[in-house]
Order: sequence, then C-alpha cells, then structure tokens
Amino acid sequence: MIFGRPTFMWKGAPTPEEFFKQFGFAEVHTMDVSPYQGASHIFDLNTAEPPADLIGKYRYVMSGGTLEHVFNVTNAVRTAVALLEPGGELSYSAPCNNWIDHGFYQLSPTFAFDYFTENGLEFMTSTATLQDRKTRDRLTVPLYPGESGMLGFQDKWVSYVAHLVRVPGSTYDKIPKQGVYQSMHDGAQRRFRFKSFLPVETIDGKPRVIPMKSFPLDTDKIKADSGGGYSHPFQSREHFPSLPGRPFRSKGVVYEDNLPLSWVVSVPEMVGERPGSFSHYKSWVHFSASDGSDPRENKRKYTIRFPEHPLLTSVWPQKAPAGPS
Repeated sequence: MIFGRPTFMWKGAPTPEEFFKQFGFAEVHTMDVSPYQGASHIFDLNTAEPPADLIGKYRYVMSGGTLEHVFNVTNAVRTAVALLEPGGELSYSAPCNNWIDHGFYQLSPTFAFDYFTENGLEFMTSTATLQDRKTRDRLTVPLYPGESGMLGFQDKWVSYVAHLVRVPGSTYDKIPKQGVYQSMHDGAQRRFRFKSFLPVETIDGKPRVIPMKSFPLDTDKIKADSGGGYSHPFQSREHFPSLPGRPFRSKGVVYEDNLPLSWVVSVPEMVGERPGSFSHYKSWVHFSASDGSDPRENKRKYTIRFPEHPLLTSVWPQKAPAGPS
C-alpha cells in the first residue's frame, strides 16, 4: 500500500504499480483522499478509525511525503500501522526542518521514536537526510534518539526516514508521552535497537559511502561480559562515547572483518540479546559476534570505525572541547 499515488518525473517512467512489482510485489495498491490521480482506494487519512476492511492486509506500507499534508496526522500514522499484517514493514518519512509551508507540519523525529516505541514496533534503519537547497546534494546519516537537536541549526532541507516492522504484539492505538519526560517521571530507561547504517553522501546524483577512521580491537584485551556479550577498552579524545543521557552519542560502528555488525543498541546490556550487536559506551566497546561465537576464538578481526566528513563534525562535533572537563 502506498499513501498517495506518486508520479515518477522522468521520460518513460513506470506507474507506481509497475515500479513496485519489480521488487516482487504481486499486487500494489494506492490510497488517496480523492480519485483524481487514480488511486485504488479512496480514503481520508484524517478519519479517526482505519478502514476496517483493510486492517492487517498489507505486507508493506509506504508513507513517503504524505503525513505532513494530513491535518489529523496522528490518525494517518495510526492507519499506516493498522494496515500492516504481522511481520509487515512500514516505510515512514517526514520533513523535519526548513520545509516551511511545504505542508501543515514539520515532524520531529521524536514523534516517530515515541509513537512507534509505545506501540511495540521494531525499528530497522533510522536516518536523516540533509539536502543542499541549491545543488540538491545530500548527506544521509543514521539518526537515533537524543541526537536530533543539532539538525535544527542547519541551512539544509532536513528530512527523516525510518523503516519498521510490526512484530507480534504490536499495536497502533496507544498514545505515547514524550519519552524524555516519561523517563523523568517514571525513572525507567527506554531501550532502543536499530540497524547500523553507514553515512552516505550523494553528489551530482552519485552516492558514496563516507570514509571511516579505523581503530583495531586487540583480541587479547577482549573480555566476556555477564550478559552474553564481550567488551574491549576504548578511549579517544576525538571520538565521544555514548553516555546514560545520550545513549547514541558515539558515531562509532563496530566491524567484523570488513563488514559492519548489524545492530547498534542503547545500553550495553542489550548486546548479548542478539548476535551482531554493539555499543560504544563510556570507556568500552561492547559487542557480540555476528554468529554469536566467541570473538576471542573465531579468528576474525574487529575494529571500531568513525565517519570522517566536515558536515558530520559540524553537526555532531567529534573532538572534546579544550580546557578542563
């Protein structure tokens, strides 16, 4: 299901139905408020309740560039989740900054983090794209809770995209409290897991992965943690670690041989819950091997790598401030 019926703007472009069938979908449906673009389902996303005959019917729902144009935006995002079958995937996107008068809203990533977490969906990738308003060049970076604030000071168009899975037990009708205040009120630390993502720069339409500075993890210094993961001491004045109040402050990605581990987690205790997880937390790198094996014995090389890009260091400074700390 696609919200809206997008038109691809190039000569000989396929219809959205033709385009998505190339990815293996047998049927592709579209939903819009009126039939003027030929949508297969006519439905007003402002409506309080999702269309009853479509609940739980879709393997994939794409809401790209629609939510900010719906006045009752919470009803629209609830419908997006309600249409998913168990195990179904949602592509969510929204403008965040410098899109004034593009739609009714510029939606903070916090809206997505707190609503989807409250309703039990599992995050996959979570990214922000900063687009130059003159050249249209783009930088796409991972974006996790607690790390969005500096995006408000950019002169770029900033948008947010998340890919999620409706896992068993997920709901769509729970109303979240803003997480930062909920944590203050109840004293509980929220836990997050995301697919690791390497920053990508697109110049003149050509993408490239941002270069990474690599630091080896010495097998002799790896120790087993009580929760089933492993840890290695790591300190760098140029690369900040994550902290209790900023669980994704570190921009480091742990690699196994030449491949990044799959999952970045908000607290070290989560590393042992799923193979291929990691966290650069305080003075340690916590991680688990991709297959759950012992990294001291599996004869693989582990490194932690940090992206090097001028805009990344201006958005999220990597060097420690001068003077006493």
